[in-house]
Amino acid sequence: MTTGAQNFVGWPIGEAIRRCADPDLLGRWFANHRGWVAAGRRGRFLFLSEQVDGRDAIRHNDRERLAKSLRHQNLNSYAQLLNSLLVLLRTGKLLAWGRRESPLATQVPIPESAWSYLSIQNVGKSIVAEKSNAKTKIFDIRIFPVVEAPDAVDRLDGKTFVEALQACVIDDPQVAVLNKRTGPVGGEPASFGCDWDSHRAVWPVENGRNYASKGGGPGAVGVLRKFENPTKYNREAAANAAAGRRFARLMDFLAAGQLVAEGVPIGGR
Repeated sequence: MTTGAQNFVGWPIGEAIRRCADPDLLGRWFANHRGWVAAGRRGRFLFLSEQVDGRDAIRHNDRERLAKSLRHQNLNSYAQLLNSLLVLLRTGKLLAWGRRESPLATQVPIPESAWSYLSIQNVGKSIVAEKSNAKTKIFDIRIFPVVEAPDAVDRLDGKTFVEALQACVIDDPQVAVLNKRTGPVGGEPASFGCDWDSHRAVWPVENGRNYASKGGGPGAVGVLRKFENPTKYNREAAANAAAGRRFARLMDFLAAGQLVAEGVPIGGR
């Protein structure tokens, strides 16, 4: 991920999975993959006739069944991991752009509805293909959080601020993943909005343009906490920094005049 909000070019598929997949799914696949690798990465299996070869065949077949089970577990958990990314893309919690038919084509947005008819063909090269006879490929897939997408301003046009905050920060998959990672170490990620408890985070007074890149720290969230548990602190800091970057980016659009907020005062006056 690039450091400056203006330079964000999107994640390839593998990076999006690493950053946004549920930690339980990701951990399960890591464990299953390690088991399959330790068994020799086998993809073909040979079973002997136990009636002909007797006890030797029984022992051999037991080993084959174990190796086949490890491969099946690896493939199944990997498929669940890929599907979890497709769900985020179909529901618009993540957005994607790609180059249809040629790596040299102009990059265009991929509608959320299209992901029901696309499959991930190559994670390493970030390629998907249409589920059609032609199997047309879309190259150089780049995946964005909603607020970082090239067409973010168009997508936010007409939303209420609450809806925009929900889409850009609260429902952001990376923020959700980092928040979840704080749980096992007893962490408590920053709450949203103005919470003046001395041990909780608040939105800063300065929410101006490019706050995150002007020496304001990791983003629009600051947190104070005793440094007793480094793992807990680091995971909380990572979660809060991600939420801060998303919030700061949303405020960038308002500060730069790319979005204009209109409202009705209390009482309608």
